[in-house]
Amino acid sequence: MSTFMKLVLGFIAFLIYGALVIYGCGLKDECLQQTKDVLLDKISQNPALSGIQVEQDKCGLLTMTGAVGNAAAKSQAIAACEGCGSRLDASGVVIQSIDNCILKASHNEAQNTIMLEGIVPNQKTKANILAIAERLHGKKNVSDKLQVYGLSGPRVDVFEQAATSGLPLLSYFDGDARLETTHQRTQFWGTVRTHSLERDMDELKEIESGYDVVHDKADIIVLDQSHCQEKLNGILSKHKILFKTSSAEISAKSNRLLVDLEDVLEQCESLNVVIEGHTDTRGDASENQKLSESRAKAVMNRLYKIGLRTGRATVLGLGETKPIADESTPGGLAKNRRIEFKLQGVK
Repeated sequence: MSTFMKLVLGFIAFLIYGALVIYGCGLKDECLQQTKDVLLDKISQNPALSGIQVEQDKCGLLTMTGAVGNAAAKSQAIAACEGCGSRLDASGVVIQSIDNCILKASHNEAQNTIMLEGIVPNQKTKANILAIAERLHGKKNVSDKLQVYGLSGPRVDVFEQAATSGLPLLSYFDGDARLETTHQRTQFWGTVRTHSLERDMDELKEIESGYDVVHDKADIIVLDQSHCQEKLNGILSKHKILFKTSSAEISAKSNRLLVDLEDVLEQCESLNVVIEGHTDTRGDASENQKLSESRAKAVMNRLYKIGLRTGRATVLGLGETKPIADESTPGGLAKNRRIEFKLQGVK
């Protein structure tokens, strides 16, 4: 056979081999695509695998990524690819469990800053936590270092409720304080300035039966008796208990003020208090006396509802008999319409 014929036959063989390779690769790609499609179909039928994604590279390697709730779900994802063997890389599948979620909040009272760290179940939970922190401390004073999973379900709801209910309680502490919240437990660290924390902690426990709330390292501060009246006067000099016009109904705007006043009374637990009601001189004097007494009683009842021990408060309606300001101006009239707290046994 001539050299020329050998070259021709060699070239024909090369073309046939190339065609067979291209055809074989096509079949392989088609087969791999079918494998990927079957895998995706199986994954879509399993709610536990909703966070899984599958990609295929040019070499036919299938890469599985995403998040699942536990190790069993990850095993189900791998088992869904029957016969994949070494062609499946599932190292990108991570296990995200509510058991790994924790909110760590550290409050610096001097700077009114708060740092948020840890892992939260989802973006909604993170947004709600940030909204509360920013409302309490201002957006610029919140340091957000939270990581986010993609979880949902009843345990996630418990976590979110505990986190958003526990965060505001840091305001009860004197100085720096911190908390850690999971779906099973919330713990506080710091020195407490009020017994109100204990009541709110009881409410936190009601999130669900068995939810654990502790503040093992917290102490209750008791004010020196000589400072109790001073503290009450200081609060009432800056804020006023408000009522609806000609009524003993307390305005909702005063809710926080009454909580703060009750906090002080809790710190002065050995002293009883007389709640005095005062009015301006407009209207009938006897009606003003009745109104002043009714308003003082309303304040006393609200304090009892907040948590003041029953029997520690008495009321006195003084009407218009003890003005403290000239009533020739609206400002003077407003100053005379007031509630005063007088601790018994304190000069």
